[in-house]
Order: sequence, then C-alpha cells, then structure tokens
Amino acid sequence: MKWAFLPGCSLHGTAAQYRTSFLGVVKALGIEVQEVPDWNCCGATAAKHFNRQVALVLSARNLALAEKVAPVLAVPCNLCYNNLALAARALQEEAQREQINNHLRPLELRWRGEVTVSHPLKLFLQEIGVEKIRQAVVRPLEGLKIVAYYGCLLTRPQEASIGDSNRWPAWLDMLAVAAGAAPLPFNAATRCCGGTLALTHPEVALRAAGAILAEARARGAKAVLVTCPMCQLNLERAQIEARGREERLLPVLYFTQLLGLALGCDPATVGLKKNLIPFSQGTIR
Repeated sequence: MKWAFLPGCSLHGTAAQYRTSFLGVVKALGIEVQEVPDWNCCGATAAKHFNRQVALVLSARNLALAEKVAPVLAVPCNLCYNNLALAARALQEEAQREQINNHLRPLELRWRGEVTVSHPLKLFLQEIGVEKIRQAVVRPLEGLKIVAYYGCLLTRPQEASIGDSNRWPAWLDMLAVAAGAAPLPFNAATRCCGGTLALTHPEVALRAAGAILAEARARGAKAVLVTCPMCQLNLERAQIEARGREERLLPVLYFTQLLGLALGCDPATVGLKKNLIPFSQGTIR
C-alpha cells in the first residue's frame, strides 16, 4: 500500500509534530508514503476569495504532481484537504478541467483525475480498518478520557465531508477507542474554533475556542483530540491567553500523536514536546 502525501505549509512549520507523528503511524502500520515533490501552498482560505481560478490552479498543480506518485493522496491538514477535495470535485467538469490544465501546460503538467484526495483519518479507517489498528496497539492508553474535536473543514460542506455524517461524525472516536482511550460525548465536535479569525478578529476566535474548551472541561476530558493544525494552535492559544483564569490547561493532541503513542512510537517521533500545553502519559489517570 502506497500513498502520496501532501503536508502543506503548516506541517513543515508550526505543526511539525503532526507530520512526524503521521509518518510514525504509517510506518508502524506498514504503509509506504511519499511526499509530493515540489508541492505548493493550497491557497488557504484567502485564495478562493481573492480569485477562484487561482485557487483551482494551486490545487490542480498539487493534484497533477500527486498523480505521478500514487493513486491516493493523503492530506492531513484539514484546510488543505478541504481545498483539494473540493477542487478535485470541481475539476470533474470537463470544460473547467481543460481551462485549468491550460494554465498548467507551461509547467508541463496536466491533471487527469486519476488521484483520490483523502484525509488520513478516513484512510486509516477505510484502508487499514479499526480491527487491524487495534491489533497493532502495543501501549493502550487505558483510562485516557478525551473529547474528539473534528472542526468544520472535515465535515463541511457535505461534498468534502469525510464521514457519513457532517453533524455527528464518529470516526475519530472509533480510532481513539482502538488506541485504548475513552471518548466522551461532545456536542461541540463540529463547531468552528474561529481559527481563521485569530488575526483579524482575535476576540471572536477566543470566544469560539473558549466555548469548545468549556464543554470539554465540563465533560471531564483529560485532552482534546484534533485533526487540524489551525484548530490545534487556536485551542492551545485560547488557553494560554486565558492563563490564570482557568482551573487547568487541557492538552490538545493531534490524533496521530495519540495513535502513535498507542502504536509504540518513540517520544521524538510523536513530538509531544512541540505542543504548547504539556501532555504526558502520567496524566492519563
């Protein structure tokens, strides 16, 4: 099994622990991955509002490069995943695809629609399966109460949703159970954390993240499990900004960090020290 892998800008920067923990997990599960060579920024949230065609070209270039690597493209960043998944859907329309391919022609690239865009969370469940992952666990995280936070970009719009429900998804909870953790009910699982407003309207972002964290604490969670670099950073930042006004800081873990721990990855690979809020296995009970 081989996947192409597009890390996006954040996984080579502020979310380096997401990249290393993802690579550690796929190695433990026997999956071969190859980073897409010479990938480019997906345009984040800004490009599509500035110029939709520019945004499509940015995604199409990555898709064309990924086709040369493997038939499946794993995209861990929720924002990158959302942009590429929606672009791949838009480019199924022949006239649109030819128009975008005209922009790629000077680069000697062409997207043929022969690569499937997927998030690792979905790939782990569909391509590997919960039972095989459970069997690979060597260090079950017994007693770790978590809340699974999906955010908005994995579940909206419906065309990009990775699960069978964009309101009550369960896949992240299923992986947590396979790792030995205990997911708690969580109504805020798909609420927006306000991450894209962190610079323009920080007070709005802090309120949005604060509401999510408040429920997580009320539920008795010991950690919040996330799949998105922007969500991870915003949920940590909100707590640091409010330091002294909260009873306790909640660690915010990438799901690959949790899974990596359960699969026996070493601490450097999982990258817990790169998180702003400390987490150790000593906090499980």
